[in-house]
Amino acid sequence: MHADRSIVSTQASFIVLAVFLSFSAFAFGCMESWSIATCEVILFIGAALAGFSNPGFWKFPRRLVIPAVFVVAMIVVGVLQLVPLPASLWQHFHAERTAVYTQGAKAEALLHTKKYRVDPFGPAADKPVAPEKWTPVTPKMPGWIPASFTPMATLRALLALAAAFCLLLLLEQLARAGSFMLRRLAWVGGALGLAITFIALMQYHARPEKILWLRQSKYAKHAFASFVNPNHGEAFVNLALPLLYYLLWRASLKARRPSDKWGLRMIVL
Repeated sequence: MHADRSIVSTQASFIVLAVFLSFSAFAFGCMESWSIATCEVILFIGAALAGFSNPGFWKFPRRLVIPAVFVVAMIVVGVLQLVPLPASLWQHFHAERTAVYTQGAKAEALLHTKKYRVDPFGPAADKPVAPEKWTPVTPKMPGWIPASFTPMATLRALLALAAAFCLLLLLEQLARAGSFMLRRLAWVGGALGLAITFIALMQYHARPEKILWLRQSKYAKHAFASFVNPNHGEAFVNLALPLLYYLLWRASLKARRPSDKWGLRMIVL
Protein backbone atom coordinates (compact mmCIF):
# COMPACT_ATOMS: atom_id res chain seq x y z
CA MET A 1 0.00 0.00 0.00
CA HIS A 2 2.85 2.38 0.89
CA ALA A 3 4.59 1.59 -2.40
CA ASP A 4 1.40 2.32 -4.35
CA ARG A 5 1.02 5.66 -2.59
CA SER A 6 4.63 6.54 -3.34
CA ILE A 7 4.13 5.73 -7.04
CA VAL A 8 1.00 7.86 -7.25
CA SER A 9 2.73 10.70 -5.43
CA THR A 10 5.75 10.47 -7.74
CA GLN A 11 3.61 10.52 -10.87
CA ALA A 12 1.63 13.48 -9.52
CA SER A 13 4.86 15.32 -8.69
CA PHE A 14 6.24 14.73 -12.18
CA ILE A 15 3.05 15.92 -13.90
CA VAL A 16 2.84 19.03 -11.72
CA LEU A 17 6.49 19.93 -12.30
CA ALA A 18 6.08 19.41 -16.05
CA VAL A 19 3.02 21.68 -16.04
CA PHE A 20 4.88 24.22 -13.91
CA LEU A 21 7.85 24.34 -16.29
CA SER A 22 5.59 24.46 -19.34
CA PHE A 23 3.38 27.26 -18.06
CA SER A 24 6.21 29.38 -16.69
CA ALA A 25 8.14 28.97 -19.95
CA PHE A 26 5.28 30.11 -22.17
CA ALA A 27 3.63 32.60 -19.79
CA PHE A 28 5.93 35.31 -21.11
CA GLY A 29 8.81 34.25 -18.91
CA CYS A 30 6.68 34.23 -15.75
CA MET A 31 7.63 37.86 -15.19
CA GLU A 32 4.17 39.32 -14.52
CA SER A 33 2.07 39.18 -11.38
CA TRP A 34 -0.69 37.01 -12.87
CA SER A 35 1.76 34.41 -14.21
CA ILE A 36 3.77 34.33 -11.00
CA ALA A 37 0.59 33.82 -8.97
CA THR A 38 -0.53 31.05 -11.34
CA CYS A 39 2.80 29.25 -10.93
CA GLU A 40 2.45 29.44 -7.17
CA VAL A 41 -1.07 28.01 -7.36
CA ILE A 42 0.21 25.16 -9.54
CA LEU A 43 2.90 24.31 -6.97
CA PHE A 44 0.46 24.52 -4.05
CA ILE A 45 -2.10 22.28 -5.75
CA GLY A 46 0.63 19.86 -6.81
CA ALA A 47 2.02 19.61 -3.30
CA ALA A 48 -1.48 19.09 -1.91
CA LEU A 49 -2.20 16.26 -4.37
CA ALA A 50 1.16 14.56 -3.84
CA GLY A 51 0.91 14.94 -0.06
CA PHE A 52 -2.66 13.63 0.01
CA SER A 53 -1.69 10.47 -1.85
CA ASN A 54 1.47 9.94 0.22
CA PRO A 55 1.92 11.48 3.71
CA GLY A 56 5.67 10.77 3.44
CA PHE A 57 5.80 13.53 0.86
CA TRP A 58 5.97 16.14 3.63
CA LYS A 59 9.33 14.92 4.96
CA PHE A 60 12.11 17.48 5.01
CA PRO A 61 13.98 17.32 1.66
CA ARG A 62 17.29 15.87 2.83
CA ARG A 63 18.77 15.71 -0.67
CA LEU A 64 18.06 19.41 -1.03
CA VAL A 65 19.09 20.36 2.47
CA ILE A 66 21.09 23.48 1.51
CA PRO A 67 18.36 25.24 -0.51
CA ALA A 68 15.67 23.92 1.85
CA VAL A 69 17.42 25.36 4.91
CA PHE A 70 17.84 28.66 3.08
CA VAL A 71 14.12 28.83 2.21
CA VAL A 72 13.11 27.89 5.76
CA ALA A 73 15.48 30.52 7.18
CA MET A 74 13.97 33.17 4.91
CA ILE A 75 10.47 32.12 6.01
CA VAL A 76 11.50 32.49 9.67
CA VAL A 77 12.95 35.93 8.93
CA GLY A 78 9.75 36.97 7.16
CA VAL A 79 7.56 35.78 10.02
CA LEU A 80 9.72 37.63 12.57
CA GLN A 81 9.34 40.81 10.53
CA LEU A 82 5.57 40.60 11.05
CA VAL A 83 5.77 40.31 14.84
CA PRO A 84 4.59 43.66 16.32
CA LEU A 85 6.81 45.19 18.99
CA PRO A 86 6.13 48.17 21.30
CA ALA A 87 6.81 51.51 19.64
CA SER A 88 8.77 52.61 22.72
CA LEU A 89 11.12 49.67 22.16
CA TRP A 90 11.75 50.76 18.55
CA GLN A 91 12.41 54.36 19.66
CA HIS A 92 14.98 53.13 22.16
CA PHE A 93 16.86 50.60 20.01
CA HIS A 94 16.08 51.58 16.40
CA ALA A 95 14.60 55.06 16.12
CA GLU A 96 14.68 54.93 12.33
CA ARG A 97 11.73 52.52 12.41
CA THR A 98 9.45 55.14 13.98
CA ALA A 99 10.90 58.08 12.04
CA VAL A 100 8.50 57.39 9.17
CA TYR A 101 5.65 58.55 11.42
CA THR A 102 7.33 61.51 13.15
CA GLN A 103 9.17 62.84 10.12
CA GLY A 104 6.17 62.21 7.88
CA ALA A 105 3.93 64.35 10.07
CA LYS A 106 6.53 67.15 10.16
CA ALA A 107 7.01 67.06 6.39
CA GLU A 108 3.27 67.16 5.77
CA ALA A 109 2.85 70.14 8.09
CA LEU A 110 5.74 71.90 6.36
CA LEU A 111 4.11 71.45 2.96
CA HIS A 112 1.07 73.38 4.20
CA THR A 113 3.02 76.39 5.45
CA LYS A 114 3.07 79.70 3.59
CA LYS A 115 6.61 79.09 2.38
CA TYR A 116 5.60 76.02 0.40
CA ARG A 117 2.15 77.20 -0.72
CA VAL A 118 3.52 80.19 -2.61
CA ASP A 119 5.84 80.16 -5.57
CA PRO A 120 8.76 82.36 -4.39
CA PHE A 121 9.63 83.17 -8.01
CA GLY A 122 6.06 83.95 -9.11
CA PRO A 123 4.53 87.39 -9.59
CA ALA A 124 2.22 86.97 -6.60
CA ALA A 125 4.87 85.93 -4.16
CA ASP A 126 4.49 89.07 -2.05
CA LYS A 127 0.73 88.75 -1.66
CA PRO A 128 -0.59 87.36 1.62
CA VAL A 129 -2.01 83.87 1.53
CA ALA A 130 -5.06 82.90 3.55
CA PRO A 131 -4.51 80.09 6.02
CA GLU A 132 -5.55 76.71 4.71
CA LYS A 133 -7.46 74.10 6.63
CA TRP A 134 -6.20 70.61 6.06
CA THR A 135 -6.61 67.17 7.50
CA PRO A 136 -3.37 65.26 8.21
CA VAL A 137 -2.88 62.24 6.01
CA THR A 138 0.14 60.79 7.79
CA PRO A 139 -1.09 58.11 10.20
CA LYS A 140 -0.41 58.50 13.88
CA MET A 141 2.24 56.30 15.41
CA PRO A 142 0.62 53.05 16.62
CA GLY A 143 1.46 51.49 19.92
CA TRP A 144 2.82 48.34 18.31
CA ILE A 145 4.95 48.32 15.12
CA PRO A 146 6.33 45.33 13.20
CA ALA A 147 9.81 45.36 11.67
CA SER A 148 8.39 45.26 8.15
CA PHE A 149 7.58 48.65 6.61
CA THR A 150 5.15 46.92 4.21
CA PRO A 151 3.50 43.93 5.94
CA MET A 152 1.40 43.05 2.87
CA ALA A 153 4.53 42.83 0.71
CA THR A 154 6.15 40.66 3.39
CA LEU A 155 3.14 38.34 3.35
CA ARG A 156 3.39 38.18 -0.43
CA ALA A 157 7.06 37.23 -0.15
CA LEU A 158 6.21 34.53 2.41
CA LEU A 159 3.71 33.10 -0.05
CA ALA A 160 6.41 32.95 -2.72
CA LEU A 161 8.80 31.25 -0.28
CA ALA A 162 6.14 28.68 0.59
CA ALA A 163 5.72 27.95 -3.12
CA ALA A 164 9.50 27.56 -3.44
CA PHE A 165 9.49 25.04 -0.60
CA CYS A 166 6.70 23.10 -2.33
CA LEU A 167 8.91 23.02 -5.43
CA LEU A 168 11.72 21.49 -3.37
CA LEU A 169 9.34 18.88 -1.93
CA LEU A 170 8.15 17.93 -5.42
CA LEU A 171 11.75 17.54 -6.63
CA GLU A 172 12.56 15.48 -3.55
CA GLN A 173 9.67 13.15 -4.33
CA LEU A 174 11.12 12.54 -7.81
CA ALA A 175 14.55 11.96 -6.31
CA ARG A 176 13.16 9.26 -4.02
CA ALA A 177 11.91 7.37 -7.07
CA GLY A 178 15.34 7.41 -8.69
CA SER A 179 17.37 9.52 -11.07
CA PHE A 180 15.33 8.33 -14.09
CA MET A 181 12.41 10.54 -13.00
CA LEU A 182 14.69 13.56 -12.80
CA ARG A 183 16.05 12.72 -16.24
CA ARG A 184 12.49 12.64 -17.57
CA LEU A 185 11.94 16.10 -16.11
CA ALA A 186 15.18 17.27 -17.69
CA TRP A 187 13.93 15.99 -21.06
CA VAL A 188 10.77 18.03 -20.57
CA GLY A 189 12.86 21.14 -19.87
CA GLY A 190 14.99 20.49 -22.94
CA ALA A 191 11.95 20.00 -25.15
CA LEU A 192 10.47 23.26 -23.87
CA GLY A 193 13.70 25.06 -24.66
CA LEU A 194 13.70 23.73 -28.22
CA ALA A 195 10.04 24.65 -28.67
CA ILE A 196 10.61 28.19 -27.43
CA THR A 197 13.64 28.58 -29.70
CA PHE A 198 11.63 27.39 -32.72
CA ILE A 199 8.73 29.73 -31.97
CA ALA A 200 11.14 32.60 -31.35
CA LEU A 201 12.80 32.13 -34.74
CA MET A 202 9.45 31.93 -36.52
CA GLN A 203 8.09 35.05 -34.84
CA TYR A 204 11.31 36.96 -35.26
CA HIS A 205 11.09 36.44 -39.01
CA ALA A 206 7.36 37.25 -39.21
CA ARG A 207 7.46 40.39 -37.00
CA PRO A 208 3.95 39.70 -35.63
CA GLU A 209 1.38 41.96 -34.01
CA LYS A 210 0.86 39.51 -31.15
CA ILE A 211 3.15 37.72 -28.75
CA LEU A 212 2.95 33.94 -29.17
CA TRP A 213 0.10 34.66 -31.61
CA LEU A 214 -2.13 35.15 -28.58
CA ARG A 215 -1.49 38.44 -26.84
CA GLN A 216 -1.89 41.75 -28.62
CA SER A 217 0.98 44.10 -27.86
CA LYS A 218 2.34 47.25 -29.46
CA TYR A 219 5.79 45.99 -28.52
CA ALA A 220 5.44 42.72 -30.42
CA LYS A 221 7.13 44.08 -33.55
CA HIS A 222 10.12 45.26 -31.57
CA ALA A 223 10.34 42.21 -29.35
CA PHE A 224 12.81 39.42 -29.81
CA ALA A 225 10.39 36.82 -31.08
CA SER A 226 8.09 35.32 -28.48
CA PHE A 227 9.25 37.50 -25.60
CA VAL A 228 8.60 41.11 -24.76
CA ASN A 229 12.26 41.68 -23.92
CA PRO A 230 15.36 39.57 -23.25
CA ASN A 231 14.48 39.32 -19.54
CA HIS A 232 11.59 37.02 -20.39
CA GLY A 233 13.90 34.62 -22.19
CA GLU A 234 16.37 34.80 -19.32
CA ALA A 235 13.56 33.82 -16.95
CA PHE A 236 13.34 30.45 -18.69
CA VAL A 237 17.09 30.03 -18.26
CA ASN A 238 16.67 30.80 -14.56
CA LEU A 239 14.21 27.91 -14.36
CA ALA A 240 16.22 25.44 -16.44
CA LEU A 241 19.70 25.95 -14.97
CA PRO A 242 18.77 25.12 -11.33
CA LEU A 243 17.40 21.79 -12.56
CA LEU A 244 20.70 21.15 -14.34
CA TYR A 245 22.64 22.07 -11.20
CA TYR A 246 20.55 19.67 -9.17
CA LEU A 247 21.20 16.83 -11.61
CA LEU A 248 24.95 17.52 -11.41
CA TRP A 249 24.76 17.55 -7.63
CA ARG A 250 22.96 14.21 -7.65
CA ALA A 251 25.59 12.81 -9.99
CA SER A 252 28.35 13.95 -7.62
CA LEU A 253 26.73 12.04 -4.76
CA LYS A 254 26.91 8.80 -6.78
CA ALA A 255 30.41 9.36 -8.18
CA ARG A 256 32.93 6.83 -6.87
CA ARG A 257 36.20 8.54 -7.72
CA PRO A 258 36.99 11.64 -5.63
CA SER A 259 38.08 13.52 -8.75
CA ASP A 260 34.66 12.98 -10.34
CA LYS A 261 32.84 13.83 -7.14
CA TRP A 262 34.62 17.11 -6.50
CA GLY A 263 34.87 17.96 -10.17
CA LEU A 264 31.08 17.88 -10.49
CA ARG A 265 30.68 19.90 -7.33
CA MET A 266 33.08 22.55 -8.59
CA ILE A 267 30.97 22.82 -11.76
CA VAL A 268 27.88 23.34 -9.61
CA LEU A 269 29.63 26.01 -7.55
